[in-house]
Amino acid sequence: MIYRIINLNESTYDKKLFEKAYNEMSPQRQEKADRYQQTPDRRACVFADMLLRMLLKEAGCNQSPVFYTDEKGKPYLEGNGFYFS
Repeated sequence: MIYRIINLNESTYDKKLFEKAYNEMSPQRQEKADRYQQTPDRRACVFADMLLRMLLKEAGCNQSPVFYTDEKGKPYLEGNGFYFS
């Protein structure tokens, strides 16, 4: 199991990193992030996506991952054995 932690405190917030992470997200994920009304929730959504993509790349998923959701809204990657929450 692999863990990564990112500090989302206002005092450590990096606007350039946020913008880079946001711009690398899929349009669907950007729409999800944009629906959050509270800034901390929007930041958490964007950085969670960034961390997941970093972990997938480290695990050998070199292609740009396409995320799906099941009927209950649980995200998954089709056909590669990666599970996440």
